[in-house]
Amino acid sequence: QYVWQINSKILSKIDYLVDMHTASFGRENTLYVRADLSDPKMQKMALLQNADIILNNKGVPSANDQISATRTMRAEAILKGIPSITIEYGNPQVFQPEIIERGIEGIENIMSWLEMTENKIKVGTTATVCKKSYWIYVDKGGYLEVKTQLNQKVKKNDLIAVLRDPFGATIKEYLSPEDGIIIGRSSNPVNMNGGRIIHLGILQNADE
Repeated sequence: QYVWQINSKILSKIDYLVDMHTASFGRENTLYVRADLSDPKMQKMALLQNADIILNNKGVPSANDQISATRTMRAEAILKGIPSITIEYGNPQVFQPEIIERGIEGIENIMSWLEMTENKIKVGTTATVCKKSYWIYVDKGGYLEVKTQLNQKVKKNDLIAVLRDPFGATIKEYLSPEDGIIIGRSSNPVNMNGGRIIHLGILQNADE
């Protein structure tokens, strides 16, 4: 019912969509944007955010990228012809003044670009562009120590996390499967089989 209400009463009445989020509980995020960069309007909206990372993404959730029937609100809006982006503003349940300030500036930039205000557009940060991303998961339960930091670039086979038992003995070490950048990471040390480690972004080359 909520989905129907949003679809019929909100999406049907808007011209542009900016869907704002933080990370889920037990995780941390960079300030990053998900947008379909093949569309000039959505590309512009993303670039105006002064984000750390822009992820070229059409709106299908990363955990369900094989399920074509699963769509985000952003993807549904795009299907209706509404230019849409999703912005992830850092961590849950905390105030992050620097991210709040950048977030406000990004929204004001879009409003200026759409001529809703007369403010000057402020573009400063050059975002790292990723062509895709995915989460890496633990395959055993234990206490997880993530060794990488947000926005850190990693190489294939770099150590990204160590899983230990309650007595401190190493159960397993996890390595990066390929070169990339850390978009998000787990902040909860207690993990069960299938828990998340890092959200790895794969950089887009200049000629892609």
